[in-house]
Amino acid sequence: KSDYETLMSTISSRMDDLREEMAYNQLSFYSVVFNLLWSERQNMAIHGVDQAQVLALFDEIWRNAELLKPNKEAAQAMQAEAAMVEPLSIAAHAYAMSGMKLSDKVVVVGSGTIGLLITIIAYFYNTIGTGYIFNPRPSTSFNIMGAITAVVAPLLLWTVANWCLTTLFEGEGSMGDIFTACCYCLTPLPLIIIPVTIISNFLTKNEGGILTMLQSFAYIWMGLLLFFAMMVTHDYSAGKNVLACLGTIVGMAFIMFIGVLFSSLMAKIVSFVVNIVNEISYRV
Repeated sequence: KSDYETLMSTISSRMDDLREEMAYNQLSFYSVVFNLLWSERQNMAIHGVDQAQVLALFDEIWRNAELLKPNKEAAQAMQAEAAMVEPLSIAAHAYAMSGMKLSDKVVVVGSGTIGLLITIIAYFYNTIGTGYIFNPRPSTSFNIMGAITAVVAPLLLWTVANWCLTTLFEGEGSMGDIFTACCYCLTPLPLIIIPVTIISNFLTKNEGGILTMLQSFAYIWMGLLLFFAMMVTHDYSAGKNVLACLGTIVGMAFIMFIGVLFSSLMAKIVSFVVNIVNEISYRV
């Protein structure tokens, strides 16, 4: 208990020292403190820490955050110097440059969905633009729905199966986090599939191995990105992530089996009902 009380008094004194610091530094400190207190709430309750003291500290953090006046010039200078930064830094820059209040609602539009759309377009272009030697079927036999299904169906299967599995094994990523990470992992596909489609119109059949090699490289690249994306998203070790990925593949197969089984059952039910209706109509 005394250790927690000392910690909270140290936090309070540190907040007083930070009042003249930049908004970015204050936001970073408040974020760390909030996460620390929230993660230790059960231990503090067990050790009998005064709840009113903890709530008062939360209120002080909130009041100080509301009084922040971001320095736009300094934030822009930090943004110009930034290379690879943590997400909190990006959030602080966005907050400092937008003039918004902490109480404002924010809608964040990620580019992961854009990457998904570009991948679908690349797949569709591959079906209709591949050279006749490597794809003798007429382009009129293809449609956009085939490309959408080829990309979206495996993506959704992986997202659902991975989320169902990692939820049971202390995975930190939500379904939205997994979906966004998977969308980013699709980046190698359009980067390679589009040039391969163009090149296919200038190669002979004996040179088709080049196309196969490039496409294989794209899928291997995507697989590596997916592996490390899941490891970072769920904060897994490499070994645990291997097991999670293998379990996800098994889960995808199980979901497909259930889907096929359900579809077959529904088809038989519909057929049975139709036969009953026809039999009744004949009797009448």
